[in-house]
Amino acid sequence: TIRYNSSPHAPLHQFEFRSCFGFWNCTFEFNKNPEIMLCDGTCEFNFTNTTISNNMGSFLTTSVRSVVSFNESLITHNFSGDRPLFYLPGCDFSIFHPCLFIENYGHSIIDTTGVRSKINIKNGVFKRNKVLTYVIGLNDNSKIEINDSKFNDNMAQQGTIYSKKSTLIISNSSFWKNRDSAVRFFKGKAYLSNINFYNNFGNDNSSTINLHSAYLSVTNCRFKGISANGHIYATGNYK
Repeated sequence: TIRYNSSPHAPLHQFEFRSCFGFWNCTFEFNKNPEIMLCDGTCEFNFTNTTISNNMGSFLTTSVRSVVSFNESLITHNFSGDRPLFYLPGCDFSIFHPCLFIENYGHSIIDTTGVRSKINIKNGVFKRNKVLTYVIGLNDNSKIEINDSKFNDNMAQQGTIYSKKSTLIISNSSFWKNRDSAVRFFKGKAYLSNINFYNNFGNDNSSTINLHSAYLSVTNCRFKGISANGHIYATGNYK
């Protein structure tokens, strides 16, 4: 258990190049640092049965080519300020077993923008997170696969899922009562199948799904609720 640590200028833990760490049955709570964990180089992290709650600052910031995985963990009531809660540019990020991201606040939750990355989320639950930009963001020819996951009651000004020049594959999932767009992407391709989009609320200039100069494929998806600009706003190819 790691709790009640604080520093205004230094990370709580700093790892150097080629570090590999596993955290099992751990608790991180009430820590206040610019980063709770900072990887200054290529690192690998695995979190299993771990609780991350009530911390202030970015929980994990890595350099490129790092590998991060979460399994059966709870991430709740953290505040990252003007930083992403997880800033993982050029990273391989995975969730394989149920993980809950509940009521976190700050800039974004998972941010891999800036370098080509890969995100694979299965059995993830994102509920009542309130962020300035997006819950999950990626760009630069990255790829995200989401399966059997739930995104409910999140508030993100640039969309729950934000992608630029990347590939999205989302299936067997649900987006309920999210504010701004559920999915927003620019260029790239998106393949959406077997998804429930219920009562998502875009602002005056957005829809449930927004795409610009991109390719979109929608299969066996259900839309419910009122959207001022319709559920799909497309300026690219739409199928």
